[in-house]
Amino acid sequence: MLLLPMTLMAPASAAVGPQAVQQPPTVTAQGNSLVDANGEVIRLLGVNKSGSEYACVQGWGFFDGPVDAGTLDLIGSWGSNAVRVPLNEQCWLNINGVPAAYSGTAYRSQISDFVDRINAAGMVAILDLHWNAPGTNIAYSQQVMADADHAPAFWTSVATMFADNPSVVFDLYNEPHDISWECWRDGCQTDEGWQAAGMQDLVDAVRNTGATNLMIASGLNWAGDLSEWVEHAPVDPLNNLAAGVHIYSFSQCNTESCWNETIGKVAETYPVVSTEIGEDTCTGDFTTAYMKWADTNGVSYTPWTWNTWDCRSGPALLLNYDGTPTTYGAAVRAHMTGQGATTMVDNFNSRRIDWVSTARLNSSAVSHRGSRSLQVAKATDPDKRARVFAHNDNEVLDPDAGQTLSAWVRLDVRSSQGRWKGMLAIQDGDGRWINGPAVTLKRGQWTEVLFSPSPSQWADNAGIGVRVVGPRRGADRLVYQVDSITQR
Repeated sequence: MLLLPMTLMAPASAAVGPQAVQQPPTVTAQGNSLVDANGEVIRLLGVNKSGSEYACVQGWGFFDGPVDAGTLDLIGSWGSNAVRVPLNEQCWLNINGVPAAYSGTAYRSQISDFVDRINAAGMVAILDLHWNAPGTNIAYSQQVMADADHAPAFWTSVATMFADNPSVVFDLYNEPHDISWECWRDGCQTDEGWQAAGMQDLVDAVRNTGATNLMIASGLNWAGDLSEWVEHAPVDPLNNLAAGVHIYSFSQCNTESCWNETIGKVAETYPVVSTEIGEDTCTGDFTTAYMKWADTNGVSYTPWTWNTWDCRSGPALLLNYDGTPTTYGAAVRAHMTGQGATTMVDNFNSRRIDWVSTARLNSSAVSHRGSRSLQVAKATDPDKRARVFAHNDNEVLDPDAGQTLSAWVRLDVRSSQGRWKGMLAIQDGDGRWINGPAVTLKRGQWTEVLFSPSPSQWADNAGIGVRVVGPRRGADRLVYQVDSITQR
């Protein structure tokens, strides 16, 4: 997000208080998902903390607003497991006459300490090259793309510092725009006459240090366009790369049809992180709609921004640094903490269910990605219907959260042709699984499956699950996903 004029402001305090150290998640790309150190699927959900991209070059500080342990506790209380930190390449490198008091060793030390506090609060730090400039120009804003003069050196230095920390993610360039996809990947001479570095140059700069951290490469048109991202993706020898996208109510891709056709397509093969989302309407409606879509499609998101600017022009999440949200911020907080219209079932990943299960019925192996208790059973008797069942035994449901279970099931286009059906199931006190109504699944689409168990079934439940049932013959392959199991 490009905003904030050059204004002189009082330096913000960065005082550090006592903090209970928590273990931050590590994050690595595996197929089209992000996984932690145990191989369990996770998503990055959190906030941006703007300020470290502009305060230094404007000569009044390192951050805009508090970045202490108490602030990170507040951010964590919103359901966050990540904080995105925008950076200024010239403050980091101490070049081009940026104010000495806020650059070089002093700037790098402040950022490193902030990363340590983010990690100590149990969250991932996403470091983003946000502001830059070529040659001897001062980095007072972002450009059409990273500059070849300084950006590779910036990432060499940043990657060297954080190479041993898998809880740090590198967001290679904030918002590329007004260049071709070929330039985006390989670099080019810009219309302004300077040489842009491509995403491949930045990937190489990171990997040449030996750093193995997850990297994010954001798309074109101010990061709102992923239409040719897969075709032009830079080559990472470690395959530890995610696509980045920015979605605002005023951006190019601001409809569900666009999300399905562009972001959803990329999410089939790569992890996608919406490193900025927000709106200028200030109601929270647009952002909530996008977060719901992202939840359904396994996409991560970090709303812009944990600052106290105007809600419409920021957009800002806060009215005050005590955590009082704007209307937009309140909607983000309600959704991320599960206090919206539907309540997530207490689950294998402590706050949300993101079952992503695949099973090939012609194979003796069953592959699944999920958390803790996820189990997958399958049957391939040629005289019976093919069936796969993902379930969790001893699930405790909340009687105050609603009497209807809802799940979203997606039958992948790689599944065999035929009539597939999905249904929710609940296990009674005697261990018997009772199926809810069957719903026809369409290949390549998400379908909602509902079940309202009887009061006795609800009271005595010992588990929940989702069944996918297919044709009697010829059904040798099933790939499916189950996501967002809720009570309402």
